Amino acid sequence: MNKLAVSGGTIPLVKNITTEKTMKVQSFEYMRTIYGGNRDLEPDDLKEREKLLTEYKYSVIVEGEHMEYDNLHKWMKQNIQTEPVEEIHYGKTDYDYGFVEFFLAEKIQEEKLRLAVPNIYTTYPFSNPPGKICKSDGSDKDIEYTPTDKNAIVYSADEKA
Repeated sequence: MNKLAVSGGTIPLVKNITTEKTMKVQSFEYMRTIYGGNRDLEPDDLKEREKLLTEYKYSVIVEGEHMEYDNLHKWMKQNIQTEPVEEIHYGKTDYDYGFVEFFLAEKIQEEKLRLAVPNIYTTYPFSNPPGKICKSDGSDKDIEYTPTDKNAIVYSADEKA
């Protein structure tokens, strides 16, 4: 198992997962209320969503920061045996923050993704201090990694999928 060096030792990059509040799985209705404040969803996105929902039985809508999506894609490559996973980026709701919907053929894929999403931590190489490990809790809040989080899934910033 790969490890990431942090002050005081190393941490595994991938562990077992459960759910908690962080990068969030959201409902379609909730997402529409967020976009409805400024603008509705793009008509082309809604048409594409309709089409994909006829092809795929399951979908997961994720609210998060764009760098977190990079790490979620890494996790999906390692843990969801479908390549590529269809997705729609619905646009930003804040600076580098917004919603993405992933479309999946199997229930087990959907369940695995729902469980992984709130446990993804991201290493920010240009943070102050450099190498801060955290996950979003809304567009303006972070939850910093603690070694006691036994469900954490941590990817280093330079790790390739």
